[in-house]
Amino acid sequence: MNSFVSEDPFRYAAETLLSFLSRFEEQAAGIAPGADIEFLHRARVATRRLRAALSLFAPLMPEGRDDGREQAASVRRVTNALGAARDLDVQILFLREKIAALVPAAESGKALLPGLNRLLLRKTQSRARLEGRLIRALLRWRDSGTSDRLRESLRRAVMASEERNAPTDDRLARIAAQAERELRSARSFDLFVRDETAVTELHELRKATKRVRYMLEMLDPLSGGALSDVADRFQALQDDLGAIHDCDVWIAEIPPFLARERERTVAYFGSPRPFARIVAGAEFLLDDRRAERSTLYGSFVKTWERELADGLFGRASDLLNGRGSNENGEAADA
Repeated sequence: MNSFVSEDPFRYAAETLLSFLSRFEEQAAGIAPGADIEFLHRARVATRRLRAALSLFAPLMPEGRDDGREQAASVRRVTNALGAARDLDVQILFLREKIAALVPAAESGKALLPGLNRLLLRKTQSRARLEGRLIRALLRWRDSGTSDRLRESLRRAVMASEERNAPTDDRLARIAAQAERELRSARSFDLFVRDETAVTELHELRKATKRVRYMLEMLDPLSGGALSDVADRFQALQDDLGAIHDCDVWIAEIPPFLARERERTVAYFGSPRPFARIVAGAEFLLDDRRAERSTLYGSFVKTWERELADGLFGRASDLLNGRGSNENGEAADA
């Protein structure tokens, strides 16, 4: 027995998917060179939620239709293009803020500016090169017909449920099982949480907690609002891991950046001497991100341990499966 209370989950699934699809297309229409970067950010979020919804609500789609995999692949391609552009936008904004803070600084601070400005230049150039790929991805999406096919699938799903009075208990149980699998996947990364060097695994945990959060948020109305608290707690974990990942990206990128800039300097000037001007700023940022990462990581581990002790995962599982839970979030006796 699941804990979902909606009388028409088919219609709810269709409305949820359509809302994310429409949100993406509305925001994508505003993406253009020089436009507000928030259009891109909101479009990216909408496609990520759409992907999560396609996976979660697959059991409610009409029997015998295998469009879901193709639709998910199409959404994934445009999400990847949006994500690459958004990541560069965030890095560019971060560098501009760092530079602005140093401009009125003492001479020691001003010595860091050449390196930070060179980093900003390279990130800006990378973003400009990515613009064509982003526009092509959006055009491919528009020409693929994915939107029309998805809307038709959703229309058929709702019609089938109305015409046949389709049973929902089994399908709702399958939806809960999908969310439960994502929950177990996130929980499995506990093995790596206490290893500060597990960069890849912490990044995968961030993505896993995000998928759990999205699914809990989407299922919350079907559960009568019972999932909102645990969804918020997973979002907090995701946010902490996202900040750690941002640091990890800088830490990984700065040493190769310095190596490439030295090669460019030698090739252009015939000597590495001018390269020395940018070293201080790049190394300053590397040390800054390492220190910030250490602080963020220590805080995250404490939060993770607290959530495990509080039974967050057990609480979420119980709510998904219609079980009661005790104060520690553990399943109560039947």
